[in-house]
Parts: sequence; structure tokens; C-alpha cells
Amino acid sequence: MRETIAVSRPRDLPGVELQRGVCVTRPYPRHWHEEYHLCLVEDGSGELLYRGSYHANPPGGLVVIAPGEVHANRSRHPRGCTFRTLYLDPRFFRQALEAVAGGPTEPCLSGPVLIDRDVARRYQALHRVLERGASVLERESHLLDTLVRLVLRHGKPRRSPRPVGRERRAVSLLREYIADNYAERISLADLAHLVDLSAYHLSRVFTGEVGMPPHAFQTQVRVANAKRLLRGGSAILQVALETGFADQSHLTRCFTRFVGLTPGAYQHGARPAC
Repeated sequence: MRETIAVSRPRDLPGVELQRGVCVTRPYPRHWHEEYHLCLVEDGSGELLYRGSYHANPPGGLVVIAPGEVHANRSRHPRGCTFRTLYLDPRFFRQALEAVAGGPTEPCLSGPVLIDRDVARRYQALHRVLERGASVLERESHLLDTLVRLVLRHGKPRRSPRPVGRERRAVSLLREYIADNYAERISLADLAHLVDLSAYHLSRVFTGEVGMPPHAFQTQVRVANAKRLLRGGSAILQVALETGFADQSHLTRCFTRFVGLTPGAYQHGARPAC
């Protein structure tokens, strides 16, 4: 079968995006998402690079990645990888945690690859419900039920945070600065001056904490904002200019590398699901 990736967004569930990949062989380099990323392999197999280790992702394996977690994906199977992906606004997970814990809390799940037939079956059914023309009540009910079951079976207590040192505070400040100024021409010297660290040391500690160097993080932020603008219907050239890419070709190269689709294919495929 030909490699394809279809994208859709339920129009009555803002903050939910679905992808359906068939026979995908394209590797995805180190990247991160603004949303929670869930992916169930239905056929073939995948391999996930997460926090420095490779994790096998066989059929029935459900990947759960929190926002901001750097990871990479690839498939070495002859048929590639056929999968169902959900990108979810963090508020959906917070709702599930509140339903379980009885109050506000933050998700902390085991993983990153869960082998659980019941959860996989529920997730697959949820994906199909979100794809078809079900009522908003049915969609919301299936989504909350699936996430609650996921949290009940694979949630774990959050560890106490490590003491925050000067370098970690510097990295946090730089992440916010880059996110706020992603379209600007930011130099390493600019960042070093901002936190009073040498450029070399800054690059090392940022890469160690985030999982990628500052320039790669900036590109990821630009791609994330390009997705937002494309979903809103903006012209591709205008998106390239607004997000800091040199031109439309530059946007297309970076976007395709990290998303697996060209900007045009993403915009065309990301139509609201009825």
C-alpha cells in the first residue's frame, strides 16, 4: 500500500487533532509537541527514542508523550508503520486526573510505550468515534472515559521536584524567550547575554535539559505556530513569513521533516470532521 497520512479535527472538540497513518516509513527526527501525543500502532512496528533510550513499539503498543518531551520515531519494518494518533490539549488530561483524584493535579503516566489490550481497544474505538459523525456528547464521553481508564491503569505518583539551580532557571527563561520571539533572528550571543552564561556553556546546558539545542528548539516553535496558522486557513507564503522562515521553500523543508506532510497537504487534510 502507498504511504499516506490523513489529518482531521473534530469541529466540536477544540484542542483535538487526529492523524491516521498507513504504511509510514518516514523517520521523524528529534522533536516535541505542544499537546499530549498518543499513538497506537495497528500494523507494522515502530521504534521510539525517548530520554536517551530506544523503546520498541509493536502492534497494540500505545505511545503516550507529554507536552515538551523531546523524542524521535522510526520504523524498520518492511511495511512501515500503520497508526492512529491523537494530539490533545493538556486540559483533557487534567479533567481526567480531576475525575480520578477529586481535585486539580497534573498527569504523570508510566511509559512511554504502554502494552495494555484493554486501553488499546478503548483508544482505537475512541479514534473511530472521533473520526465519524457522532454527537459531541458521545465524543466527549468516549474521550473522558478512555483517558480516565488510562490514568487509573498507568498513572503514577509525581516525584518531588529536584532543587532548581541557576542553570535550570536560565534554561526555563530561555525557553520562554524563544517561544515569545520565535520569528525573530535570535543569535546564541543574544541568549548568552540574556542569562549571563557563555555561549558554549549555554548551548550545553540547554541541550542537556531540553533534549535539543536552542536553534532546533526555535525551529520546533516555528513549526508549531505554522501548524496553528495553517489550520486557521492562512496562505502558506504568509505563514512562512510570519513564523520566521526565510521563504516558502524553507518552511516546506522544515515542516515536512517534522510533521511528515507538506504544509499544503497538512492544511488540506486538516479539515473539520463532521
